[in-house]
Amino acid sequence: MPGPDSSRAALHVATLGSGADLVLLHGWGLGSAVFASFGRTLARRFRVHLVDLPGYGASDHCEPYTLDVLVQCVARATPPRVYVVGWSLGAQLALAWARSARAQVARLGLIAATPCFTRRADWGCATGTGVFDAFARDLARDPQAVRERFLGLQAHGAERARAVLRALRAAAAHEPPPHPEALAGGLAILREQDLRAAAAGEWLAANLPHAHAAPIAGAGHAPFLSHPDETVQALARCFDD
Repeated sequence: MPGPDSSRAALHVATLGSGADLVLLHGWGLGSAVFASFGRTLARRFRVHLVDLPGYGASDHCEPYTLDVLVQCVARATPPRVYVVGWSLGAQLALAWARSARAQVARLGLIAATPCFTRRADWGCATGTGVFDAFARDLARDPQAVRERFLGLQAHGAERARAVLRALRAAAAHEPPPHPEALAGGLAILREQDLRAAAAGEWLAANLPHAHAAPIAGAGHAPFLSHPDETVQALARCFDD
């Protein structure tokens, strides 16, 4: 059984730049190294906090590996009032964090985000649960192969797919492999979490009245790598409004 301090896992947070505090939350399979170049660009305008989620990079692992515990870990490791940018799994974490800590999260920037990654009866624009089941099954046998396959999916569909894949592989090589339970736990979050519930919707409607989408033509799942300038411009509009 996890102890009472499971939410106090020590997280590695690299800080650069000056200005308003902005937290970057990475996705599944890669730590904050994936944001290295993007973070330096944002640091021209913000005080950027590059967070390694539990089990990634130099951060401790945590148990249980649930969305609520991840939120508590990140909230403890970051300033009391922040802008938050989350990518993929990090975007789900950002949404849950905003819902639970309204005084801490000032604004959100969500990249490749969805409140529910798995297809449901009333939610067709998502991935079938079988895909996540296959990843979880293969993860137990060969984590490195699953991670490499996942990197390929991140680059799929981007105009600069080869360059994106090279950047993803370089980020993966720059840090130690994620903790196996962090990979398994993250997959479970992606498979099971549904943040479309009324509480989240009510909070977003009440607190993000100026929310807007900024589609980037030709970008895949990692637009901050394939189209960094356009992504920075979209975030700047979001946070400067």
